[in-house]
Amino acid sequence: MKNLHSKSIALVILALVLLLMQTAAVAADDVDMQRSSTEPIYLRGLVSEIDGSENAVIVRPLKGKRITIHFGPDTILKNMNTIDDLSEKQDIKVWYFVHDGRNEAVKIEKLLDLGC
Repeated sequence: MKNLHSKSIALVILALVLLLMQTAAVAADDVDMQRSSTEPIYLRGLVSEIDGSENAVIVRPLKGKRITIHFGPDTILKNMNTIDDLSEKQDIKVWYFVHDGRNEAVKIEKLLDLGC
């Protein structure tokens, strides 16, 4: 009887630990969603492709998968006049928000080439 009681207590404790872990994961996701909705996400990488028909730049970050960034007339461009001033393998910085699953640029900065 005592052994059965100990097993029951162990199962209850395990269930509580799993519940707390799940609650912490959900809370962390909520914090990320709040952060990304109030301040832009920063990305630095190389231009992989420019898609003028979609008003998009595909960026290959230093780590991770390629990311499609959409731009529009309100996007701030730094060190360039138009998006056509970018070229493949150009080093850029991007600040963007995610709206309805779409990455929308607030600012795109072309990093200057340092020549020797």
